[in-house]
Amino acid sequence: MKRLIVVLLFSLSAFAEAPRAEIERLNREMTAALERGDGLAVAAIYADDARIAGPKRQTLEGREAIDGYWSPIKDAKWTLEVREVGGSKDDAYEIGVSTLTSARGTYTCDFVVIWKRGADGKLRIHLDLYN
Repeated sequence: MKRLIVVLLFSLSAFAEAPRAEIERLNREMTAALERGDGLAVAAIYADDARIAGPKRQTLEGREAIDGYWSPIKDAKWTLEVREVGGSKDDAYEIGVSTLTSARGTYTCDFVVIWKRGADGKLRIHLDLYN
């Protein structure tokens, strides 16, 4: 019985870590894409119906708006510090700190991202909320 409980707890622990590893991998893909000037590759990690909600109630929604938000950013260095990830492999959240340095200066903010797995099996950003 003890062995079964240990195996079950280990399995649950591995399941809980699965979204964190996938989210951190996607974060690395996004930061690398932005640093090479490929904002559309960053935007592709968002769902087609995703929203970006920024300071002063600036909200963008949908593929065209998200592509337009990320595509003009060039020659940038971006770091994402993940502080917390939770949820399941299909519906997860991420809390952290973002620092983006570009020709316009450095912007550091807190963020909360909601991730959802699409019908294609890929985890995508559903909501990106930052201040």
